[in-house]
Amino acid sequence: LYGILLLFIYAVTINIALSVFRANPKPVDATIRIVAYTLGVANLALVIPFIGSFICGLWAIILLVIGIKHVHNTSIGKAIIAAMSPVVLVLGFSVIIMTYLGNQAQDSFEKVRQSIEKENQNIKMLDSIKEKPRENSIEKSEQESLSIKTSTTNNFLDSPEIKNLSY
Repeated sequence: LYGILLLFIYAVTINIALSVFRANPKPVDATIRIVAYTLGVANLALVIPFIGSFICGLWAIILLVIGIKHVHNTSIGKAIIAAMSPVVLVLGFSVIIMTYLGNQAQDSFEKVRQSIEKENQNIKMLDSIKEKPRENSIEKSEQESLSIKTSTTNNFLDSPEIKNLSY
């Protein structure tokens, strides 16, 4: 089913190209027959090892150009353009899609790079906090606690109620 659909799309694209270049194309069914016969005969070259696919592609283009020229009564130049138009369209769409996907990938990589940089900054900040000696922080808290006790005791002793007490 997929192959039949591609065959039809290929033939319609050829007919559109012939119309654009004013080659007075025949109905699409004539072009479908050209494409089907061409691919059927050209696929015989696939039995040749290693170079069969290259020969198949080249022979298919040659047969397609000859078939378009004779069936649609057009020049060889218009037949070549019509035969290559589906290939050019597919390559054009491929370039557009690859450019779009490349830009999307670049944006994604940039976001990942920024998040890694932020994470590295967080790690450096945590490392700098860990590098401070723990003993110093304990000593500071003990000193602060002692100074609070001393100031509280001094405030208590300096209060008027305590000063007015007699022994």
